[in-house]
Amino acid sequence: KVQDSFGNIKLSVKEIKDAAKQIVFGDQEQAFTKFSSAASDAQNSLANLQSSVSTMDKLNWKASLGMKFDDNEISEYIAGVD
Repeated sequence: KVQDSFGNIKLSVKEIKDAAKQIVFGDQEQAFTKFSSAASDAQNSLANLQSSVSTMDKLNWKASLGMKFDDNEISEYIAGVD
């Protein structure tokens, strides 16, 4: 029996979580956290790029038809180019 070998051991939930984290991640926890953050940043950047491309496509289509841009559309175009 484990109790006979080690005695009556009681761990808090935090201690159990910490032990499980160490077993699963070991010394790689910080690297995993950085990777996860970088992946999230990349996903946000891609979403922003896709939105800008969509806006630019719409405004370029309007320009190809000879339509005039209002002040808001001019600002969107400048932001899209930037």
